[in-house]
Amino acid sequence: MGKISNNIKNNKGFTLVEVLLLIVVLILVGGLGYLGYKQVNKNSTTSTSSTTASTTKTTAVDPYAGWKTGTLKYEKISFKYPSNYTIKDESIAMPQSSDLCVYPGIDHITLTTPGGKLIKLDAGMSCFGDYSTFSFGSIPIKAFGQDMYLTFVGGGTASVINNQIPTGPSGLCLTPNSSHMGEIVSVFPFKSKNIFINGGEGTGINSFCFYPYTSENLVNGIAPDLTTTKIQNSPDYKNAVLIFESLSY
Repeated sequence: MGKISNNIKNNKGFTLVEVLLLIVVLILVGGLGYLGYKQVNKNSTTSTSSTTASTTKTTAVDPYAGWKTGTLKYEKISFKYPSNYTIKDESIAMPQSSDLCVYPGIDHITLTTPGGKLIKLDAGMSCFGDYSTFSFGSIPIKAFGQDMYLTFVGGGTASVINNQIPTGPSGLCLTPNSSHMGEIVSVFPFKSKNIFINGGEGTGINSFCFYPYTSENLVNGIAPDLTTTKIQNSPDYKNAVLIFESLSY
């Protein structure tokens, strides 16, 4: 009876080898589980990062959000402007039989900021020649899909003829070429595309300028006590730049 009891006891126990094998198996299973968890967590983090980057890219701020779109009646140039700006259209129709050189009409658009500052968009303003003024430097800009410049200008034709150099710029106008301090520059350089002389070749001149003062101050094209820094510090300067950048046919 004693021998039978010992055999049963040995059958219920584990040998040292079996215990070691069990430990190895548990370690392997635990290691594989941990590696699997790490991989899943890595993929989840990468996916989240990609989604965040994609969201950031697609939610870039639109500088023209909430703005309105306008189009010059005759020259057909489109532009964008803030919804709280007032717009005044004083465009003039010119019959083809008219002795005046511009047909079918001249565009005169004035945008007024809430503070009373002016942005003028004109087309077909002149039939012959350019309007000359003094330049006080310029900065590069993209307009009409090409490289152009915003030129700080002061004075007008009368000042040029009388050699009366103004003390500072009176406004900011779009020009096709850069200009340097003290140079005489043409601020109406853009030939009209849709305005014609008696049905012939167009020679109207376009002008796009920002005047950082009210209409009451717009006398003889010269505003007192202005500098390029004051113009750039105007609260409406950035919007004026955006308006010029939005110009297109």
